[in-house]
Amino acid sequence: MNRPRMSKHVTVILISILGAALATSGCNPNQAANAANKKPDNEQAFTVEVAAVWRGDIQQTYATITTLEAEREAKIVARTSGILQQILVEEGDFVEEGQVLAQLDTEQLQLQVAQLEAVVERLKADLEREQTLIERKL
Repeated sequence: MNRPRMSKHVTVILISILGAALATSGCNPNQAANAANKKPDNEQAFTVEVAAVWRGDIQQTYATITTLEAEREAKIVARTSGILQQILVEEGDFVEEGQVLAQLDTEQLQLQVAQLEAVVERLKADLEREQTLIERKL
C-alpha cells in the first residue's frame, strides 16, 4: 500500500491554517481586548529586578529581634551568703534538683565557725561558773 506522500511544505501550511482557525474561532475582538487591559480586583503590581544568571554558592540569612522565655523558671535562694569561688553551671544548662550550682569560698565560713565555737565554749564556762556560785550561794 503506497500512499502518496505530502510534501513538507504542504504539511506546514495545513498545520498553520488549522492553528489560525483554532486561535480565531470563538474569539470576539472586543472581548479579547478588554480581557487584556482589565486587571483582576485582587491582583497587585510588583516591582521586579532583572539580573544576569551566575553560578555560585547559595547564602541566605534571616535576622530578627525577639523575646525568649523559658518553659519553666526556678527561684534560686542561697542558704548562706559569701564570696563565690566557682560557678559550676552556665546559663542555659539543664540542671537537676539538688545539683550543686556554685561553690562558696569556705575559708571565711570556717573562720566564722571557729569564732562561734569559741563563743560557745566561753558561754559554757560562764554557765558552769554561775552554777557553782549558785550552789555555794554566793
